[in-house]
Amino acid sequence: MHNMPETKTSLTLPAELWDRGLFRGSAIFAESPLPLQIAHIDAHWRRLHGMPSVSDESTQRLWHALFQLRNALEPWIQRLPPDDATRRWKTLSSRLQRVIRANAAGLSAQSITALLEGLAPLIPASGRPLLKQAAQNPGSQDASLRQLELVCLETWLTQRPRDWQRYLNRLYRLVDGALTANTTTDSPRLVPLLTWIQHILTQRHIRRATYVDVGCSFAGQTPGLAVAVNMLRPTELCTTFHGTDIIAPPRQMQRQMLHNPGIFLYQANPVLRPLCHGYDVIVLANVHRHLTAELQRQLLTHLGASLREGGLLFINWKFDAQRNLCLCLIRQEQALLLGEEANLI
Repeated sequence: MHNMPETKTSLTLPAELWDRGLFRGSAIFAESPLPLQIAHIDAHWRRLHGMPSVSDESTQRLWHALFQLRNALEPWIQRLPPDDATRRWKTLSSRLQRVIRANAAGLSAQSITALLEGLAPLIPASGRPLLKQAAQNPGSQDASLRQLELVCLETWLTQRPRDWQRYLNRLYRLVDGALTANTTTDSPRLVPLLTWIQHILTQRHIRRATYVDVGCSFAGQTPGLAVAVNMLRPTELCTTFHGTDIIAPPRQMQRQMLHNPGIFLYQANPVLRPLCHGYDVIVLANVHRHLTAELQRQLLTHLGASLREGGLLFINWKFDAQRNLCLCLIRQEQALLLGEEANLI
């Protein structure tokens, strides 16, 4: 997602829309309590990219990459001239590594706590909450100890401005590579929604409509778009199908689409501006609740502006087996109006 200025669009949304269950309990931008630079960078990038909610794999990838970076720095650290600050860091790091290895080898929690108490005078103020956490929560000692060592490493690096800047540059690249949006698009959950769309289009005598799946998941091979084509094209309810995502579609996928007329994939961020085509049907399935309430308003305003007069915006979120909530909004002049609602279980 690019850091582009938001396009202002004058289109009215229904005031009562936000009372619907689909919009309660939206995502929020949460600041991490960890005193680590990567936590601050992570929060900054999420705000910059409009991604308060990311995939579960993102956090795992981020920690894995961070620990790999820590290990990669070790040969460089060992070659540094032995000034006082570096000597203190090497001593602290060596002792922390011994505690980490002892913990991994199964040393009792009480013994680990005793070792940590001996380290306490060497730990900088920013690391003391983690030291306390490791002492009080034996079950989370491994993560706390590793994070504690990273805090101590960063405290030392701040005394070396050039090396600190290089370290920050690496962290920005790590976060950029790790953060990905949640991908909750899949075929089974979209079949009930598409059946409902099929019913509404038939009821409203809409044929040969242009259709777009917003957030269709290029990474997941656009499963929802494939189902929509199979269900809606044979009836000619929809004949033109587009799929958008915040990342560009892979070239191989684009080449495959060249052999499938009527289907087009492109990169777009409707949180920032309307889509580049006027559509009859826009589908927003399992996407909007990953955004904050404010970003949802921007998204729906821009999607409404992307509809032709009388066009339909379908919003869906499957909470669980009992709640698969769907809402249809209708474009009428410069407003979106509430249409039908359903719980597709």
